[in-house]
Amino acid sequence: MVMPQMYCCWDRGFYFQPAILDFDFNQYFPSHSSKTNFILNRWKPKECKKVPNLDGIFSECPVLAFYICVNRNLFQPLGVHHNKIEWLKSLTQRTEGIAHELLYADQYAKYFDPTAGKTSRPIVLPNPDQEEDLLCPTHQIQTSFDSFKEEKKFFQDEAEFLAHQATEVIQKYYHFWLEHYGVSEGICYRRTLAYLRMRPHHKLVENSLKTCMAKHGISDIDSLKFKRHVYDETAFVQDFFVEVTKNGCNYPKLEVVSHTVLLINRSNGHELPPKGWTGAEVLWV
Repeated sequence: MVMPQMYCCWDRGFYFQPAILDFDFNQYFPSHSSKTNFILNRWKPKECKKVPNLDGIFSECPVLAFYICVNRNLFQPLGVHHNKIEWLKSLTQRTEGIAHELLYADQYAKYFDPTAGKTSRPIVLPNPDQEEDLLCPTHQIQTSFDSFKEEKKFFQDEAEFLAHQATEVIQKYYHFWLEHYGVSEGICYRRTLAYLRMRPHHKLVENSLKTCMAKHGISDIDSLKFKRHVYDETAFVQDFFVEVTKNGCNYPKLEVVSHTVLLINRSNGHELPPKGWTGAEVLWV
């Protein structure tokens, strides 16, 4: 299945769209039969695709094909003989494998040089924290809490969440993530704790952001502009991280970025980021 709005061609000189190929490895790649997933990618400089640029003008770009191959023999469709809960739990490996490969895709999208026909820097092994952030993203955690409004107290803070692990509500919460996004209880537990630990620092993050925007003459910002600053490691975002740490927030940059994006979207009237490559929802396909 092709995941929509995941191509990269704007000012990059090529068309790129990850696609999932779900098939039996035994039949086509016997040497990979024990693997859950792997990637196939191919640079096709002579094969062009017409795509719209941000300005609406169409251009033809050479294609960088990127396929995430998933072993159907290990992850079969739900059948009458399956226990649905056990079947869902078995599929978490599939979801985690796709997240792992998407982080490789992210590197190709950012660093592939169409002139040289290769990436401008070595492709590195994805960080486990990045994988878990993609599987269980901050904004999706916030949204999932809305499904449990009557039991809101269980998600007020870290202490309440930990104290009620054995309750039916928290188990329903884990099942919600398992059934809707194919995310295991362990990952959901760790990511929810990280979210609840970071939430008390939201005001600090907002104030730090405003201070640094004023310092660098930035009048307005949206989540995409902020991510661009992070990607380019601009002086603005470096000062922002220093300001956040100075004010008492010592959590990893990945967590700070996720929550800052959440706060920016909320201040701009968006509870969710723009539609596209936004996390768990593109993995559960």
